[in-house]
Amino acid sequence: MLQGINAVLGFATALLLARLLGAAGYGAYSFSVALLTILGIPGSMGFAKLFTREVARLVDNCNWPELRGLLWQGNGIALVASLTLTGLVIGACWALRDSIDSEMCVTLSIVILALPLLVFTSLFISVLRGLEQVVKSLLPIQVVQPALLLVLVMVFATMVPGAHLSASSAGAMYVTSMVAALLLAAAFLAGAWPDSARHGPRTYRAFAWVKAGLLMSVVASVNIIILRTDVVMLGVLAESRDVGIYNAATRLVLLVAFGTQALQYAMAPRLSVLSARGDKAALQRLLFVAACATTSFALPVAGLYVFFGAEVLLLFGNEFLAGTTALTLLAMGQFMAAVLGPASFVLVMSGHERVSAICISITCVANVVLNAILIPSFGMVGASVATLISQVAMSSAMALVVWRNLGVLTPVFFILRPSQTRN
Repeated sequence: MLQGINAVLGFATALLLARLLGAAGYGAYSFSVALLTILGIPGSMGFAKLFTREVARLVDNCNWPELRGLLWQGNGIALVASLTLTGLVIGACWALRDSIDSEMCVTLSIVILALPLLVFTSLFISVLRGLEQVVKSLLPIQVVQPALLLVLVMVFATMVPGAHLSASSAGAMYVTSMVAALLLAAAFLAGAWPDSARHGPRTYRAFAWVKAGLLMSVVASVNIIILRTDVVMLGVLAESRDVGIYNAATRLVLLVAFGTQALQYAMAPRLSVLSARGDKAALQRLLFVAACATTSFALPVAGLYVFFGAEVLLLFGNEFLAGTTALTLLAMGQFMAAVLGPASFVLVMSGHERVSAICISITCVANVVLNAILIPSFGMVGASVATLISQVAMSSAMALVVWRNLGVLTPVFFILRPSQTRN
């Protein structure tokens, strides 16, 4: 339900911003938020995913000293990383202010201030997921942040009718909404933290956690790495208008992956525990249910975009009709990713982040190369082709890796019965 609310809020905000900012202004805003989202992965140093897996394991084992040490070390490293990246981006904007679009430069300088906020919100909600506080982990970033952003934009549109909303003002509203999300996540975590873990000695496994965190910083979010890279490269190689149109298409396409993302939040602790126990039969049953559910949800949404993409994009304005072909290709890629199953997520939660990181690194390099080749000649259509190829290739490779390393299947068309596993 909360995932559905997030989808509605995200769509409504994107629709309103696109109409108020226009394609070019929405492109500058989208580029800034896309870069922020990508930098959130190295900014957390992978601890956002590591927290979910390790907190579930350590709480299950009542290992309170190591649990306290994990949070102290992870939060400290993430703080340094996120502040460093924020400073680097602001410095780059200042140094390049005469050679890049002024609106994009100012907007990015404002939006990037939300990087530490985004990182720590992600860390806090990841701990909540590890504590099996699924609803509370979803509320800050999935509901409160987009809801507040939508309210701020609506207040502006209502109080100042006919006024032009700048991309930088929209960026400031985004930062404000992230402050609220962080405060709520911190309050939820303070209330859910086990009493036994509040005080006492701390045990550190510094090298092991840093190593796992660095690998997970690559694996942290496949969709973010693939989809947001295209938006950023379009901002570098094409015009702001193309970025705005393409981002509207990617915003719509995220609904295809809605089922997969919702199930990942819910099954993360259970998947981690089953993997640690080596219970292949139970793990395969869990993946069987997940594969059927995600494919069933993705099919009608992808079909809507393939056959009625122009009508859907028209909601954003006439300028956005140019993204019809891109929307169709992106929907096909997301549907195939849903069919092939959440293989990368399974690898991360089962402790195989190293091999997953290798696969994703290769895919990301290929995605960047494809974008660099296709965008100059084909614009947003080239970006969508690069994404389609990258998603299908990576999802297929990940499914094979899961089969070889865990002996369980993730693609829905290979799962003939829930109990099918490899001994």
